[in-house]
Amino acid sequence: MILFVFEGKEREVNIFNALKQLFFNSDEVIVEFTYNTGFHTLFKELKENGMSLFRVLQEASKKRENDTLGAYTEDDFSEVFLVFDYDFHYKFIPLEQWNDNLREMLAFFNDETDNGKMYVNYPMVESIRYTKQLPDKDYYKYTIKRDDCPKKKGDPTSGFKHKAAAFSAYKGLDFIQINDNKTPTERKIVRKNWNLLKRQNVAKANYLCTGRNTFPRKKKLFDQLSIFENQCTKYVQSEPCCVSILNSFPIFLYEYFK
Repeated sequence: MILFVFEGKEREVNIFNALKQLFFNSDEVIVEFTYNTGFHTLFKELKENGMSLFRVLQEASKKRENDTLGAYTEDDFSEVFLVFDYDFHYKFIPLEQWNDNLREMLAFFNDETDNGKMYVNYPMVESIRYTKQLPDKDYYKYTIKRDDCPKKKGDPTSGFKHKAAAFSAYKGLDFIQINDNKTPTERKIVRKNWNLLKRQNVAKANYLCTGRNTFPRKKKLFDQLSIFENQCTKYVQSEPCCVSILNSFPIFLYEYFK
């Protein structure tokens, strides 16, 4: 049984639904839990509960009308994955502390069969659509400044979510989503789009860590912590402060399946 912990309750779940239908076996038992807030809150809760992820999640689950985890124990899950956003534009915590917290979490959640494995979207999950027509040969070049990520009051064109929508070659997320109305041919197109997103996000992660914008022949050339450290040294700590746009769902797809 696999447990997926998502930051958000809508977009992440909708995106993952396509992966379930396209790539997982139908008999695979998958439980999804939405934490509904950022990693910084999860980090605080973990620190207060001896870094016990399942204890924190169960306490959160008990407070909801639908107690998703009430019927399970920690031993029921052979694999645990977490998907959260970097969101480095939030300024209620100093950026250095923000990075230290995430660094500690990535070091701790580095194995899905042990503590769990954490994946991070840069700067947020909407990076999934920050692409021109697939395949986008320039994808490895795309960055976003920290100051351009938050939505500014009175400016409907501000914020990364709007910028991703305006930049994308695709209207909405239909190009990577599955629904009952899609024909077999349309489903094949969605699957192809996912494989193209996998290639360009993995190549970009490789570029971040090795300087080579190529699809690696061997896995384990980089991990989530090394991606984060390279984001920090090459982009976040630069002037202006920015981040290389990257989505973790295609990278998960690459790492999890043969």
